[in-house]
Amino acid sequence: MNNRVEMLLKEIRHNIDERRTRGVFPEGYEASVENEHLDVLGVRSEIGTSFEAQIALVHTLQGLVSSMAPIEHDASRNKAVRFIREVAMSRHQLRRMNNELVQINHIITEILVSLVEEVAKSHSRGSAILSSELQAVSERTQLIDGLVVVVRGLEKQVSELQAQIQNQK
Repeated sequence: MNNRVEMLLKEIRHNIDERRTRGVFPEGYEASVENEHLDVLGVRSEIGTSFEAQIALVHTLQGLVSSMAPIEHDASRNKAVRFIREVAMSRHQLRRMNNELVQINHIITEILVSLVEEVAKSHSRGSAILSSELQAVSERTQLIDGLVVVVRGLEKQVSELQAQIQNQK
């Protein structure tokens, strides 16, 4: 039996190798199938691409924060001119800072939405697996209940037969 199984496995591997050389199975096909099975079973989540996207967003956020322009000061010696220039620069700087904060807010929102979606996916996968397992347990419980009824009926018949045999002796 083991020899036959080994021969079948060897034949399947050979067929897969032949198909791969013909280009039927692309590079990484087995890994993608395995990952898909693991995702269906809830063993792992699709953390790779979403995690990389979140890291990219965090790096973008860090770049925006580090490139924020500092508040400018006027170096004029005349106090009145310096005051007027600083008031004008303050208005310009407030607009620029508002735009920068809007961009930062947008990236933070993207990161949070991505995280919430990942948590929701993970929760729904876990719920689907739990629901499937509960369904299987329920079906098995119903089957066991049916078997208990059958066994009790058979026990009753056996005891009736034993009583008949005792009466005939």
